[in-house]
Amino acid sequence: KSAFPSLSSKRKCKPPTAKNVLLKLVLSLPPNADPACREHVIAHFQYMAWPDRGIPDTYGHFLDMIEYVRCKQGEDTVPICVHCSAGCGRTGVICTLDYIRQLLLKQRIPPHFNIFDIVLQMRKQRPAAVQTQEQYQFVYHAVTEMFWAALNFSNKKYENIKEVRKRLRDESVCSSLHRGAVSSNSFMKTNINSLP
Repeated sequence: KSAFPSLSSKRKCKPPTAKNVLLKLVLSLPPNADPACREHVIAHFQYMAWPDRGIPDTYGHFLDMIEYVRCKQGEDTVPICVHCSAGCGRTGVICTLDYIRQLLLKQRIPPHFNIFDIVLQMRKQRPAAVQTQEQYQFVYHAVTEMFWAALNFSNKKYENIKEVRKRLRDESVCSSLHRGAVSSNSFMKTNINSLP
């Protein structure tokens, strides 16, 4: 039952998968409201396989959900609202990955692309975005998956790409570890937990 007596709502559910649920909420305004604004349909996506302060068990399903949300939005300019229980850790991961996805799709990856700097920028807008070390590492791995998917899609002529994929992914994670990006608990205290 609605807390707003002049609003009514109906739910239309898409059958859930093991990972996510899509709810369609239809909000109806009272009959005396402007006819053009009487009914609003809200698509509500819920990712079920993500524990609080943890990470999803797979990158693929999670990235597919982000893609599906963006496809569902289409050319519409309505905003996307993202929220988890606290509104920081998981929300920050989703916003960070969606932002990087947009950079990739628009071919606007800067020459000195740096995930750490992007997370810093996110934290200026949402304190504690990307809350745990595991979530930060998840962002790194998911970005690697996005870049590989883009390379596979746009460069079919690279026949050996699957052979070098694991090596390059491992190198990217190792190089970030050597630079101190995700190397220790002191990193979390210094660079993640104390960031703006």
